[in-house]
Amino acid sequence: MDESIDICSEWNPCRSITRIKDGFINCLNTKDESEQTGIDTQKSCSPVQRHRFRCSITQPTCLSVVALGNGKSDCDNRFDEIWLGSNRKLSQISCNNQRKHECSRLRQYIELSWSSIEKEQMVPKLDLPFRSYCNTFWDLDPAEDENLMECQRWWICASDQLRCPTGHCIDEQWRWDYEWDCPKAHDEGQILGNHVREMQKRAASFNISTNKSYFLPNTCNQTNSFLCLVPRISYPQFYCIDQRQIGDGRIDCAGAIDESNTMKHCSQPLKLGHHFKCASSNTRIPYSLHCQLGFRCPNRADDESWCSHRNNSSNCQNANDFICWDGRCLPEDRCNKFFNCPFLEDEYMCDYPSSSSRRIIPYRERKELQARTRPKAFQLPRFPSDAYIIDSMATRNITEQLTSNSSSANHSFSSTLSAFFQFGDRCDIEEDLCQPNPCRNGGRMVFWFSSLIAIERVYMTLVLNGQWLKQPHIAQKQRNEFVGIRESQ
Repeated sequence: MDESIDICSEWNPCRSITRIKDGFINCLNTKDESEQTGIDTQKSCSPVQRHRFRCSITQPTCLSVVALGNGKSDCDNRFDEIWLGSNRKLSQISCNNQRKHECSRLRQYIELSWSSIEKEQMVPKLDLPFRSYCNTFWDLDPAEDENLMECQRWWICASDQLRCPTGHCIDEQWRWDYEWDCPKAHDEGQILGNHVREMQKRAASFNISTNKSYFLPNTCNQTNSFLCLVPRISYPQFYCIDQRQIGDGRIDCAGAIDESNTMKHCSQPLKLGHHFKCASSNTRIPYSLHCQLGFRCPNRADDESWCSHRNNSSNCQNANDFICWDGRCLPEDRCNKFFNCPFLEDEYMCDYPSSSSRRIIPYRERKELQARTRPKAFQLPRFPSDAYIIDSMATRNITEQLTSNSSSANHSFSSTLSAFFQFGDRCDIEEDLCQPNPCRNGGRMVFWFSSLIAIERVYMTLVLNGQWLKQPHIAQKQRNEFVGIRESQ
């Protein structure tokens, strides 16, 4: 086949055949990216096939690597944006000198796009870094990396993280920031409680008839309550549910705000997040656009209670304007973390990141980027300084080698652990922090894991503290017991 072809029908029209369907428009008439090019993409792309991505057999493409994960879906199946069989975005895969293992994954993904027939044959299951489990971000489908039962039972968070009651790990700084990070919003429990207490305080001074029409105070007698909009009624009314009902898989509030961290966003592998779910359809509407022209539920009854009051004013229609239920307009006071409406409705269903930036920001996008790119320190518990240490010739020789150079000691320590982790859990210290995980390694693996760490701590304790055993007969007894246990496994 010729190396160039004229399909542009314009001045200087010749383009390399490898630029046809590469994800970028090269012709003014856009014919190089149209479905009807008359070119066999399988053949035209063959010279550079190892560096190009094919969407599917039915949609042959020659997508450049630059087009993968660029936020623009060129494939109907979205495989150029979402790693097949998972929820992980290709934009989150970092291929550079520090993350060479991810370059290998990306090359494999591209290679298999040309040889696969069935979806499940296309690529093996995505290997996740250890700390991508139980971090509140969905990487696998259906969110198996965030399994509530396993995270709660087994997971251990790093010392600089906050552990949710569900076992998930979040950054300490994410607590009380007006955005739900724990699956059940435990990190915002104090703010949710303050919201309810403020409502009860105001309701006490309202006219009884007015109070009952917009708020049901008798529902807020729980210790930990959450204020939400009553679903499936035609007028606005708040009531309380127990905070334990958040994230339980059942919709208790209009728009499913209580399930924003557990429900999917339409058919996409994303959380519902800051979107209003229409009860009668699969429609999701961003909080910051909801009720504006063109952003209503197909069945108006689904969001009438929330949007009806906005139809009564033509002078309060900007994105951050808000009309209180009493008809008062609040210019630029929507979701500013101050209660300006009588029933606090101006601070309900808020997407604070999008409101402050005046554009739609994907749910928890900044935090996800921070969690994936932040350097992770290698951490081990301190070995007790008063512990008995085995006094053997092997130990003495190794210790002398380690103490000869502190930097080489640290290198030896890390290398030994890294090699073991690669055997047990395919982890590497440079890639991520490894800890015993019974869910995936099993009890036997955990035993060897703990044994190795204990031995290495002995060596490092000798180096750091310069301590030698004062009671060798006790140490020898402990050594024999340890070896006996190890051989019985």
